[in-house]
Amino acid sequence: MKQRRRVVWLILLAAAIGLLAGCGAADNPQNQEGEPAKQEEMSTEPVTLRLQYFGFLISPEEVQQFVAEPIKKKYPFITVEYMPQVKGVPLEMLVQTGNAPDIVFTDFVNSIPVMNYKLPLDLSPHVKANKVDLTRFDPEILKGIQSIGRSGELYGLPFYSEKFVMFYNKNLFDKFGVPYPTDQMSYDDLLNTIRRVTRVEDGVQYTGMASHNVQTTGTFWGIPVMNEKTGRADFQTEAWKKVLTLVKDIRTIPGNLQGSTLKFYKDQTQALMPQMANVMLNLLKTVDGSFDWDMVAMPQHKDYPGISGAVRPSYLLVSQMSKHKEQAAAAVSYLTTSAEHHMNLAKHGKLPPVKLASANDPLLQQFGSEVSLLKGKHVQALFLHKSASLPYITEYDKIAATELNRADGWVVNGTHDVNTALRMAEESANKLIDEQKNAK
Repeated sequence: MKQRRRVVWLILLAAAIGLLAGCGAADNPQNQEGEPAKQEEMSTEPVTLRLQYFGFLISPEEVQQFVAEPIKKKYPFITVEYMPQVKGVPLEMLVQTGNAPDIVFTDFVNSIPVMNYKLPLDLSPHVKANKVDLTRFDPEILKGIQSIGRSGELYGLPFYSEKFVMFYNKNLFDKFGVPYPTDQMSYDDLLNTIRRVTRVEDGVQYTGMASHNVQTTGTFWGIPVMNEKTGRADFQTEAWKKVLTLVKDIRTIPGNLQGSTLKFYKDQTQALMPQMANVMLNLLKTVDGSFDWDMVAMPQHKDYPGISGAVRPSYLLVSQMSKHKEQAAAAVSYLTTSAEHHMNLAKHGKLPPVKLASANDPLLQQFGSEVSLLKGKHVQALFLHKSASLPYITEYDKIAATELNRADGWVVNGTHDVNTALRMAEESANKLIDEQKNAK
């Protein structure tokens, strides 16, 4: 079966090769003894680097604006091209057939699969050669990519971050005479607010808020699905009990079960929506921001004081199979540490992955200034409170998260109580994880 699947992959690759042209066979990153090849001096001959995203979307326009143009300005001999994804030709297949991109854009969650494909180059020597000051990065965001290198390797550099905030429809709050949410809101406050705005009026069902799934909600406090010490799915903890109880409490408010992102930004019959800032902004652009909305910081849980929501950092990884490793590493090193680039990100509403000096930091003062949808909006909500730590992740997180999220339906439907649902989900996850381990 595996041989047959590989043949199918090779056929698909041959059909797609025209779209992926411009790339020769990659150099082998190791010498005959299996030791890493020595770092070579960077040539200034014109080269083209191909960038592809994995698991975390970046558009061709964003690649041009935030990657290709600033790199070309710094290194005129380097051209960065967006490498489109081809249906049926996943990144794993490109790696196996020697046609991998030179640079991969991905996020924290998806960095583990990329590692399993043995794609990323250890940037540690390149960081030293390019005099990259790692202390400029937000330590939590840097720690995320450092944690992927289990033996101290640095397989990428931070590019920018997404952060969850609470969006709300001011029109609905005004319509129902309910006070707007605040930056200091607790989850008890949130539940009360949802109850007050969820109603049927003039035959229309208005929902209060759509809850994210259990696993995503757990990231708001940095709760892992896998136990780092045991290597097993670990759901029967007080932390996950509180998360599942919260999700149940939100979804079982009468009239609120059918909440959704679509109802917030398109139908405009939902009062609240927790979402990553740029994800929601891109959705709001599709309706021209045609209602009066704003944002506040995510609520704080009494057991996690001072923590408000989660960040989702993105990283740039260099392929160890690239024919132009030195140029790619130099380009990534420059781009991720350029103050000019960080300001450009901030002006366009993207969070630079750096430590902010104070509330008067120029990056904060200019944040969103080039985004018309953010004019007059409470963008300070993104910076007011500390974000949760990034959770420990493994290659089995997807299996564990899928089973964990099944517990949500069981408790909302009344099939099982919280404790039983978590036990069943944990047992199912570990059974599937064991099967995958044994299949290797």
